[in-house]
Amino acid sequence: MEHGPRDRKESSRIDVRVLPDSVARLWETMLRLDPNWDLSKWLDERALDELELVEGHLGRERLRLEQRLHRIETLVKRLKRQREVAGEAVITDPNQRNLFDVYENNQANLEKEDTSIDSLPEGDAMVDFGSLGFDDDPLIAIVSEH
Repeated sequence: MEHGPRDRKESSRIDVRVLPDSVARLWETMLRLDPNWDLSKWLDERALDELELVEGHLGRERLRLEQRLHRIETLVKRLKRQREVAGEAVITDPNQRNLFDVYENNQANLEKEDTSIDSLPEGDAMVDFGSLGFDDDPLIAIVSEH
């Protein structure tokens, strides 16, 4: 379907009946204020304004993502340098305990000794702290025994 100059002019006309009520009210109000007001021109201006806003938003988003990427790359480089400096040595916390290691140690101790409640001398603790020190949580020791 070819559009001649006359068809283009007619296609730019907007039928008020197909528009939402709010747009139709705006159109009527603006025509009362300015009889030369054109909805098509107004929509074109609003669309251009909206595109500028979107472009600005996308620019800010791009900048934010570039900054985040830079921070991530910097972290990767720093971690790589730390790993190279540390070599093969693993950084461990001497105070850190693994619950399963404690459990395995307690199981080994239980297999070595037959300790029942009756065989314990009075004054000894009911809970074998194993490799846990007295400053560690006794609840973990109890859970690791059972």
